[in-house]
Amino acid sequence: AELYEAIDQLRAAGAKILSVAQVRATLEEFFMHLVEADRAQAAAVEVSGK
Repeated sequence: AELYEAIDQLRAAGAKILSVAQVRATLEEFFMHLVEADRAQAAAVEVSGK
């Protein structure tokens, strides 16, 4: 639903859409995202002292 809304907004703004393709993360990219999020959360906990 969000994709179709974004496409509608682009068309309303005069954009010419040539194609739309789903981009999927590799397993490695997904894992690294999880690791980075975990590191960020751990750093926030250290800053707050909890």
